[in-house]
Amino acid sequence: MANEHEWNFGPVDGKNKDGLIGVVTAVHWQLVVTDEDENTVRHIGVQTLGEPDPGNFEARLQVPGATPEEVQTQRRGWLGEDFISQRETAIDLALAAQLEAEEAQVFREP
Repeated sequence: MANEHEWNFGPVDGKNKDGLIGVVTAVHWQLVVTDEDENTVRHIGVQTLGEPDPGNFEARLQVPGATPEEVQTQRRGWLGEDFISQRETAIDLALAAQLEAEEAQVFREP
């Protein structure tokens, strides 16, 4: 069974930049990974975003009328699926390594 990945996106950092208003510069995120035995690890981070394209720019600090799900989807999109996939893989591996190390300590003979 594959690990369950639960993403939550918190506030964003933003500023006015180069004549553009509402430039999102970073996304705060949390990833909770749970394995089939209910072992859980939580990873929290902040990801900075690239420079905006002035020719294709839309102010993104506030989305009037957006549902919480729409906001989460939007922020996930800002990070990109490559980032999401890489984080999930890294945390899956870290959880497995931690459990393996704990298991080795429990069964180590003197």
